[in-house]
Amino acid sequence: MSITNAARAQLLKTLVGIARNGDAAGLQSLLCGVGLPALSRDDEPALQIHEALLSSDKYADSAKSVAKLLARLIRQRMNAPAQQIDDDVYVYNLFLLATRLPRVNDLFEGLLSFHETGFGGRVTLANARNRAGAQLQRALAEQQPDARLRDYWMGLLRQGVRDWNPARRTELLEAWWGLLNTLDFENAPDDATTALDDALRTLHDSVEGHPEGLGLLQLALWRLDSAFPLDSATWVGMLAPYWKQWPELLQDIAAECWPALHPQARDDMPLLPDNLSRIWESLEVADRGKFRDILRRNAAEDGRQFLKSMIFHAPQVVGMTPQEVRAGLKKLGEHLWPAENKAHPAFPQHETGEREDAEPTRRHAKRPSFDRIAHLEIVNRTLSEIERRLGEGDEAVARRYLDELLEQQRGSPLADQHVHTAKTLAKAAAIVQRFGKLEWAESLLRTACKENHDDNISACGLADVLKARGELEAAEVQYRQNVARWPNDEVPACGLADVLKARGELEAAEVQYRQNVERWPNNEVSACGLADVLKARGELEAAEAQYRQN
Repeated sequence: MSITNAARAQLLKTLVGIARNGDAAGLQSLLCGVGLPALSRDDEPALQIHEALLSSDKYADSAKSVAKLLARLIRQRMNAPAQQIDDDVYVYNLFLLATRLPRVNDLFEGLLSFHETGFGGRVTLANARNRAGAQLQRALAEQQPDARLRDYWMGLLRQGVRDWNPARRTELLEAWWGLLNTLDFENAPDDATTALDDALRTLHDSVEGHPEGLGLLQLALWRLDSAFPLDSATWVGMLAPYWKQWPELLQDIAAECWPALHPQARDDMPLLPDNLSRIWESLEVADRGKFRDILRRNAAEDGRQFLKSMIFHAPQVVGMTPQEVRAGLKKLGEHLWPAENKAHPAFPQHETGEREDAEPTRRHAKRPSFDRIAHLEIVNRTLSEIERRLGEGDEAVARRYLDELLEQQRGSPLADQHVHTAKTLAKAAAIVQRFGKLEWAESLLRTACKENHDDNISACGLADVLKARGELEAAEVQYRQNVARWPNDEVPACGLADVLKARGELEAAEVQYRQNVERWPNNEVSACGLADVLKARGELEAAEAQYRQN
């Protein structure tokens, strides 16, 4: 075990004891930085506490217990004289930890009371930059279970008399995130879409005319799309009635995100080459009707998906093989919606005079790399939401979000989509493993190994999960396979030594540890493991020497 992991394990043990005994004073001391391991002077106490909680197999239970103690500390702080506590460290870390923990109603009520009391009287936030006040805002956004603060976030979105500067931009983005967390598209879709329409109009009015306004609106819509795992057709169905009434700039940016919002009329099927015309004529009447509707809306993405869905039940065309028909369906989509006709980013109205100069640069922009980055951010955001749902005990929703995310990834046009899918499966497995759901984690990792046979991270993760489940024989087999496939990777080699030690095969474990130490002398896991196995074998003098070297 590394020094960092050992320190984290000791801190977790302390936190479990604090939670079990309801020791609010003990948690307060830790938040003030007293009794924490000396890992890094730059790590805030709240972040060290949360990292320790994440290392627990029972994260949900431990985190909720700590959250309840945190709520008690917040109430105590409201009633305490300011001079009793170092605000710069303690109050900031109170709110920072609240931002990271799962939603607990008592914790939100304490934060809300603190917020409504205001930063005056006996509640003093001493830091001149008001970082504690900003962190309280973030904690409220993450912990809110309902829409009570919606008016507050809307008030921050309104421009009013505020000056435009970097602080205002940050305030707008944080207020936008807070407002998004009040929306419930699953249980109250009408209320959510109405509030979203109002918020988008307000944000547009606040940033229109500013040089950064376009980018901020684009970022706001991207955050909206990534915050809720809904498909494009669902978004279009919800927003289309409002979109027609939006200002032109907001319409253009929304149509970038969801092109089907901007239908361009096409009365009938355009002229087609002979081979594509034969495929068109062979379609069933119902399919042609659906396709004509897509054409009238000019919903390119819907059209491509529609044609893609027909590949597995392609029509029979006289004189054409099934392979030629499937290729023809793809060409039909390319003929109707050529790739070069994709929409380009819209320019705000006040920049129209610069469009001629900007046009050549815009034409040669490399869109695919941006798309990959955006896709990765969506994946990470969804995984964070899955982790939050698991922390709140909502496993069914977490599973549904993960299934939808994997379905979207497998439908990606990227040639290496299997690599990205395997990475997502491995990341999801690491999350569910932290919550003690080892069977689910094993299933995800086995699927990841099938998606990408060359993914050593998934293969090593599978061996680790098997070891955690107590299936030591299967874990040893997996570790040996990994060592054979990736002989230059120290992770499976160290894992093999660890599982041999766990199985009681101390002599074989010692041999493996010595090989690892010789090959990777800076690997502290192998060095510490060797000392441990020497001690277990009764070779205390050799163990002492190894410990001293370590």
